[in-house]
Amino acid sequence: MRAFEIEISKPTNADSFENMCTDVYGVVFDDPTPKRNGRSGQKQGGVDIFVTSRAGRIGIQCKRYVDGGVTTKTIDDEVAAADAAGWKIVRLIIATTAASDTALVKHAQEVSDLRQANGQFLVEVESWTEICNHIQRYDALHPKYSPNSAGGAIAVLREQGERTGAQIAAMPATMEATFKAALLQMLPTGRTDSPNGLVTRQLDKVNDLLRGLKFQAAQELLATLETEIASFDRHQKARWTLQNGIAHWQQNREEVAAEWFLRAYDLFWDDERIAANKIRAHIIQGDLKLANAEGARLLGLFPLSLHVWLAATNARICENEDLTEAELPARFREEADALQMMAYAFYRQQSDLAVTYARRALRAKDAGLFTRKGAAGIIVSVAGKDGISADFDAYAEDLREGLDEVIAAFEPAATELWRIENSQHRAEAASHVALAHMLTGKPGVALAICERIETEIPEYADNVAALHIGSLLFLRRHEDLVKFSIAHLNALDEDGLLLAAETAANRGESEAFARITHALREHAPDEKPVVKLLEMVCACNSGQSEKVVKEVSETPADGLDLITLSAFAGLMLNAGRDSEALRFVEVIKK
Repeated sequence: MRAFEIEISKPTNADSFENMCTDVYGVVFDDPTPKRNGRSGQKQGGVDIFVTSRAGRIGIQCKRYVDGGVTTKTIDDEVAAADAAGWKIVRLIIATTAASDTALVKHAQEVSDLRQANGQFLVEVESWTEICNHIQRYDALHPKYSPNSAGGAIAVLREQGERTGAQIAAMPATMEATFKAALLQMLPTGRTDSPNGLVTRQLDKVNDLLRGLKFQAAQELLATLETEIASFDRHQKARWTLQNGIAHWQQNREEVAAEWFLRAYDLFWDDERIAANKIRAHIIQGDLKLANAEGARLLGLFPLSLHVWLAATNARICENEDLTEAELPARFREEADALQMMAYAFYRQQSDLAVTYARRALRAKDAGLFTRKGAAGIIVSVAGKDGISADFDAYAEDLREGLDEVIAAFEPAATELWRIENSQHRAEAASHVALAHMLTGKPGVALAICERIETEIPEYADNVAALHIGSLLFLRRHEDLVKFSIAHLNALDEDGLLLAAETAANRGESEAFARITHALREHAPDEKPVVKLLEMVCACNSGQSEKVVKEVSETPADGLDLITLSAFAGLMLNAGRDSEALRFVEVIKK
């Protein structure tokens, strides 16, 4: 039986169309929280939905009309209504289910040109064809509005790849990566006026162990030194205390680390690195107001300190304060950690500058492991929003070059990647590199990295499951994809399971399909129409097409959702049962 496509169905009422437009334009303009303006039927002043874009706030007016229902007067009336309401918008989009109309487009352009000359919001008309184009273009819209569209399986994978990239790459809200990157640069050095030079040299050795990520060895040496702590001067005691805190923090004992940081400051406050970690202690403890107050105070005491600036800036980011480029002091503009901090801030702000600053951090001569790992994570996470794409030319030049720089930052891989001592950091860095290879059209390399992570760092294997099946998909190793998915059902989320189910269905692997969909139902109990359709695809591809056609022909059309109606119509057409397909089409028309 030939494959069939499911067309995007028009919403059946005005409220459903507004819901669709809220989803569509929220994705198009990268606004996770689009706002509906009241509800259908209320006076809405020419705007049904507000979305925020990089250019400013945009108003969407939804018109579920038949062809010819939107006229030039409609445009003029909605513009006048929005003007009268006084909405602060940069653009008004009139979205309609009607077909494209050259006269309407021309009228909207003329109105828009006149308004632009007067400093008023612009006006556009988008037809049903353009709305469908948005749905086909943006992967996030496929599962809901076009689950079986061409490339639908890849779209599901791309969404999973984006989520995985964000999970393993982007700076998390706990600031773990930025903290750890900065903390290893904030190890106080010995003072020349310390009377016990042997202790200073031993503490310097602890610094070297910590920077080399040899945390267990560092703690063992610190424990040995504790027997002589009575002979330490005040600064040496503070160094020893701070080093204990950093060792705890690097091993994910945050609350314990914060107590050590505060103790170190109480022992010796007149050291910029020790002072900076007082700010970090308050961030770890969740007292952001105190962290910001201390950041401002200590910047006054240490105005030239990079370490205090990093900690104070981190506190501002934690309180969701937006930064601008001007807030990076000129003296720090070549410092890898400062560039990484700005990249992180811009990433949180969803600014294009995130990639710019992450690339600068990667190229900085003093970029250490944590800085490179964090910057690489930002770049692959931003690129992941465009999906795991074999079409490398889809990326803007700066992002394309950034992906190359992610790979180069950990070369030669034998020494710069696979010899990282800490297994978690090694796995995370390798995941970034694998995703960069995937995004640049090298799935074979990505797969090899995933397999090495799974072999050498098995506790991290689940985190690269999506990358693994993505590699197999693009390598067209469908049989291996199904086998891998069966072996890692618990590691896949809803999107990954749907991809695995679709692949098994297309291959007619009934047993594998049943196991995958069982896992899918446990993960997401709500029954999805697409699963029922995949069951039919699986049956057709396993030699049961006549049974499927019979089942569909006996199914009443009334009460079915639009996706299922479209699928059944297409299936019956492909089976040569045109008259039976027509009864599903007639219900769709209603």
